[in-house]
Amino acid sequence: MSTGFDDSDELLAAYLAESGEEDLGEGAPPRLWEDGREVGEWTVTGFLARGGGSEVYCAKHRRLDTRAALKVLWRDGEGPRARFDKESRFMMGNPGPSFPAFYGAGMEDGRPWVAMELLDEFPPPSDDRGVARYLLDVGEGVATLHARGWLHRDIKPGNILRREDGHAVLADSEQKNPLSAYSPPVRLQRLPAEP
Repeated sequence: MSTGFDDSDELLAAYLAESGEEDLGEGAPPRLWEDGREVGEWTVTGFLARGGGSEVYCAKHRRLDTRAALKVLWRDGEGPRARFDKESRFMMGNPGPSFPAFYGAGMEDGRPWVAMELLDEFPPPSDDRGVARYLLDVGEGVATLHARGWLHRDIKPGNILRREDGHAVLADSEQKNPLSAYSPPVRLQRLPAEP
């Protein structure tokens, strides 16, 4: 199968140009928040992950003693901000059990953040029953997105988390596009069938 590109660098450049994103390279800023930082009603207790535009922290609600994941936008620009705000509105609309629960949102030092259900990583199961449950849970999330006219652009094991009850949950809903505007980042070339 040919993608029409000579190498992976050319393919990445084409994807980034189409998506409006840029390669992070070595220029990503240092971690935004340190442990103990107070953000709204939350206190940061640890760093979890950094993505293409956001960082995720573990936090504890100071009054209710509950834990959450705090996602903060670190990337500047209108495009990243619009995607972050779209994800926050999506979560606030209570999309259902296939997505993290929404706890709140706000601004800190001019950067938007959202508090959501803290979920565990989900190593894909290996037994037949576990695989079936995993695929059904993920499929429910995809069906919910499609029913709302959206397409998740980054479904992969790292974006599938789990609740304590074992239910698989789709994360990183920032990576979604309207189905009507979808065009794949890689255009496949149709080749004649070989005898």
